[in-house]
Amino acid sequence: MANKLSPRSESSHSRLMASGLLKLGRRARKTGLLTYGVALLSVGLALGACAVLDIWIHPAPTSLFFIAVMVSAWYGGLGPGLVATILSTVAISYCFVSPYYALKALELGSVLRLGVFVAASLLISWLKESRRSAMRREQRLRAISETAQREAETAKERLEAVLSSIGDSFYVVDREWRFTYVNQRLCQLLSKSSQEILGQPIWDLLPNGAGLDVQQQLEQAWSRQGPVQFECFYPDWGRWYEHRVYPSPEGLAVLGADISDRKRIEAEGKQAETALGQSEARFRRIFECNMVPMGTWSSSGIIVHANDALLELIGYTRQELEAGEISWQALTPAEWAAHDEAALAEIARGNVISPFEKEYIHKQGHRIPILAGGASFLDDPNTGVFFAIDLSDRKRTEAALQQSEERLRVAL
Repeated sequence: MANKLSPRSESSHSRLMASGLLKLGRRARKTGLLTYGVALLSVGLALGACAVLDIWIHPAPTSLFFIAVMVSAWYGGLGPGLVATILSTVAISYCFVSPYYALKALELGSVLRLGVFVAASLLISWLKESRRSAMRREQRLRAISETAQREAETAKERLEAVLSSIGDSFYVVDREWRFTYVNQRLCQLLSKSSQEILGQPIWDLLPNGAGLDVQQQLEQAWSRQGPVQFECFYPDWGRWYEHRVYPSPEGLAVLGADISDRKRIEAEGKQAETALGQSEARFRRIFECNMVPMGTWSSSGIIVHANDALLELIGYTRQELEAGEISWQALTPAEWAAHDEAALAEIARGNVISPFEKEYIHKQGHRIPILAGGASFLDDPNTGVFFAIDLSDRKRTEAALQQSEERLRVAL
């Protein structure tokens, strides 16, 4: 025996059948068969109604065929409207125009009536098709507009997310200098919410001490209608900010970057540069006062600079110095070369030479006992400064004292 379907199964079966019929209807409409079927049905209904009315009213009101054309054009467009027009014309000519039920030559009046009907029907079909086309264009434009609006809203949300996430302040003011947009960073600086800031004049919210300078720069950007960049110190915040201003016909967009750390580094650099300049000036003063013979050396052996005291000590001229003809290696006797190598090794280890005694060879050939010492430059270990103190007087004194001691010993 066949199993009976439960009520739930029957309901599901009915829904499936209805869904299938709807899909078939959609497919039929997509292929156009349904629209032309409506045109045939409309003309058939109009023909039947006119045939019934022809029993009581003569001649029958053929204006019902206008309704068939209108329905066909409304539902299917120009094609079904033209089909309904042709079928209606044939039906009227065959059934309601003398001679009846015969496709023969018609009288002039009948031809004119049919011509008016055809013209009116074609006009109706064309108007309906134009309306359908306009509606389709409107739908497409509405869809494009909605898509563009959604994309614009998405882009706006992304832009707001980016502007809210950056560490720099950003705001927009209109022509009346009122805030129209502020990001989260500016709200934090002003200790206010965006609702409290928007619509307020910018001059009422800027910190004291910076308003005038900022106002002048913003007004300059607005008058020039060109980008402006400037730096400003805010005493209330104790911070430096670099502002980039971008004008537009609607107002100004301002990006403010905190450059306090950069300013501090620049100030420290200027202080260090000033201190270095003062140190160089002091060294130059000591170097040029000629209290001590001094010069700058190079690992290549050349004496690069020398004060007058050093030149006088070794017997060379400044022209010979500037020509690069003076070498500390040539000034050093061979037996003292090992001491110089030890001094260079000491510089390599600690940048400083402990004072030691050695001899220089004077330009005229005699030897000069000296006390030498020096250091390398921190930025270039292959060059440095040195001093050479003349020990000739001390050596002569020591020799005389030694001779006196020997005479005294002999006398005793």
